[in-house]
Amino acid sequence: MRATSKFILASACAVTANTVLAENAFQAVKQAGIKWEACDPKNASDPCKIGYVRGNPEKEENYGFVKVPNGYTFPPHWHINSENFVVVQGALVVGAENDPKGTPFRAGDYGFVPAKWIHWATCTESDCLFYLNNEGADSYIDVKDKRP
Repeated sequence: MRATSKFILASACAVTANTVLAENAFQAVKQAGIKWEACDPKNASDPCKIGYVRGNPEKEENYGFVKVPNGYTFPPHWHINSENFVVVQGALVVGAENDPKGTPFRAGDYGFVPAKWIHWATCTESDCLFYLNNEGADSYIDVKDKRP
């Protein structure tokens, strides 16, 4: 009985350890393997596409890429959680209510958008691709629908 209990405990610990290791295991995602979907699930024809590479966007912190065509504008909006982004291709101008001109970000530039900060963005110069980290469940609240 005692040996059986020790075996069960050891097995449970091993399974738990393997689960933790799997969550923190090396991950490689190639651009060709990204599954792109409309940024707005209610509008499949939206040219804004997002490809999540890690995390469940409905429940937790998540990571992915966003691509939009040149001239695309994200209207004034806000998010429940903060977001981090790095421009990979193109130029993205990001502004806020108190910054109507916006700040240009080019390939390699990093930006941080605090939670509940009303902002907008426009892709300029060429099609844009940026890496995005949402520090919690994904959200996009249009200012015309609700203000923070």
